[in-house]
Amino acid sequence: MNGVGKEVPPMRHITLIVTVVALAVAVPFATAGKPGSGATLSITPNDASAWSRVWGSGCGYESGREVYIDVQKPSALAFTAATPDADGCVSFTFTTDDQGMYQVSARQQLSNGKKWIVMATYSLPVV
Repeated sequence: MNGVGKEVPPMRHITLIVTVVALAVAVPFATAGKPGSGATLSITPNDASAWSRVWGSGCGYESGREVYIDVQKPSALAFTAATPDADGCVSFTFTTDDQGMYQVSARQQLSNGKKWIVMATYSLPVV
C-alpha cells in the first residue's frame, strides 16, 4: 500500500528497481572520463608485468596547462605530471609494483575554472 491507502501494482516496483539498478551500473562507466572532454589516455603495454616500466600517452588536453597523472596501485598511490605539447598531447612513464589492477587518471585545471577535472582514466592490469 502507498501512503494514501491504495495498493501499488507490483509491476511499478519492478520498474523502479530495474531503473535504479540500471543507473547504478551506467553512471560509473559514463563518468570514466570527463564527459565531452575528448581527452584520451592509454598505457603500453596494456597488460604490464609487475615491477616493470610502462609508458602512458594521451591527447585532447589544453596546451600549456599541466596534466597531473594519478596512479592508484594496489598498495600505494603515485603521482607524476606532464605538460601537453602544442597539439594537446602528453606522454609519461611510471613503474609498476605488485600485481593487481591499477587505476590511472589524468587531471587538468582548465583555463575556464579553478577545479581540477578528471579528463580521462585507464584501468591497467598488472600480472
